[in-house]
Amino acid sequence: MANVVLKARDLDGYLTAADKATLAEVERRFARELDIFRVLADPRRSAEHAKATETLIGLSDDLGHIMQEIMAREPRVHVYSFGTPREIHGEVSRLIAKLRDARTEQPEFMYYTQRAYELLFNFAFGFSAGSRKRHAVVATAVTLPVQNYAVHKIPDIGDRIENSVMCVMLRGALLPSMIMSKEIQEYSLNGYVTPFALFKIARDDTKDEATMEYVLNLDRSYFDPGSLDGKDLLFADPMNATGGSLVTIVKYLIDQPRHHREVPHRPWGEAPFDHVPERHRGSERGAPHRARHRERRGVHAVDGPGDEQQGVHPARSR
Repeated sequence: MANVVLKARDLDGYLTAADKATLAEVERRFARELDIFRVLADPRRSAEHAKATETLIGLSDDLGHIMQEIMAREPRVHVYSFGTPREIHGEVSRLIAKLRDARTEQPEFMYYTQRAYELLFNFAFGFSAGSRKRHAVVATAVTLPVQNYAVHKIPDIGDRIENSVMCVMLRGALLPSMIMSKEIQEYSLNGYVTPFALFKIARDDTKDEATMEYVLNLDRSYFDPGSLDGKDLLFADPMNATGGSLVTIVKYLIDQPRHHREVPHRPWGEAPFDHVPERHRGSERGAPHRARHRERRGVHAVDGPGDEQQGVHPARSR
């Protein structure tokens, strides 16, 4: 079996002392949120719920402002709620609330997942078009007295999307990748259909945080390195906890004797938008262990300050 293995120690050295101090502060505040969760989850403490809810809202706002300060220092990371007009945040907050709600059933969950990735696609690509538009002329259902046609103005982003390949981390990333691919096809001038590169990647959870390994199984992956040459590689990752899986794949591709085209700086849109950014400037030892309780928090940062998000990841190969 041909495997590429990235070990926890390979992620060491990316974070500065200032990065670690920031993470420690965010971790401390998140620990306070966990204490509030325990109160809210205990029906025997119902008399405390109103006060606990008020405290939780304040903590969430504080964490949102801290996240905004952190992201302001990372110009290649773009968070939806920090880079879009405040007027549209309410719609997105409602959407993300539905995704997080345990009562949301699967058909609804699939619908809101699609909506979330459509919004992220527009954030990553549509905003960059600025005033550039193209015209789509479509035949309508009206045929009397003659066939009618409608003219629509569409953001002109063909030059940004028609050289792309969807890179799929074979866990839960197939559906988001299909959604993104469909958006690319719809916005393309000529109906460009993205090729797919499938990567079978897993975290070895039998390991502890000091010996954690990320294993890329090449025998069960499906891609042609040569066909990726000169392409823009896009990753739509629904849950980026530590970044280890993404780093493993990108490092493997970078090490191949190919030269993938650099994605233009804006938008980068890569960020793992988890509550504590384990990959603030790389990854931190211990993040695989601590991320388990954060994975349940779902998509944030499409939401308002204090919220997390699942990101769109254009892999910038060098």
